[in-house]
Amino acid sequence: MDRAYRKFVRARPCVVRGHAQHECFGRNQACHVKHAGMGGKNAPADRGNLFTACVRAHDEYHRSPATFAAKYGVNVVVDAERAAREYMHGKDFLEEIAQ
Repeated sequence: MDRAYRKFVRARPCVVRGHAQHECFGRNQACHVKHAGMGGKNAPADRGNLFTACVRAHDEYHRSPATFAAKYGVNVVVDAERAAREYMHGKDFLEEIAQ
């Protein structure tokens, strides 16, 4: 477990913040895209496998990841990968190379 990385992920905005069908509730959490309960002992490491969600969104995601993705139009895998890149290279670096 990478505590510094999890703290970084929790500091990001909820992946569905501002969506018309969602009202954030509770603190942001570092949420696993694939967790031990979904993948057993072979669940991926934290980096690239964590996205940010408030308590309400986290609960909704784990009830049904497919429904969550369809309802909000988000891809938590992409968000988790983006978080890992931001952590490794800094957000400014990513914005610079995108131009």
